[in-house]
Amino acid sequence: LPGLSGIELLRQIRRRSASDYLPIVMITGRKGFQDRKRAIDTGADVFLSKPFSMSELMQHVTVLVERHGHVSGRWSALSNKVSSRA
Repeated sequence: LPGLSGIELLRQIRRRSASDYLPIVMITGRKGFQDRKRAIDTGADVFLSKPFSMSELMQHVTVLVERHGHVSGRWSALSNKVSSRA
């Protein structure tokens, strides 16, 4: 991100009370334990390092959607479409 780190963007998002319900998946080139811990402590729900598998991402997203109660026919259609490609 030009001029803004992913962690700083995450902080700005989490400062807004409206973001409490918003699940955040952080995908990054960073791989260290401290990077993962910092992201999770800052408010990321999931931290994936590149390269990552699409099936792992879909598994995390499916759990987050179910946990947050945002399941809809539109999500199911998208999930099935992406899963068939993985």
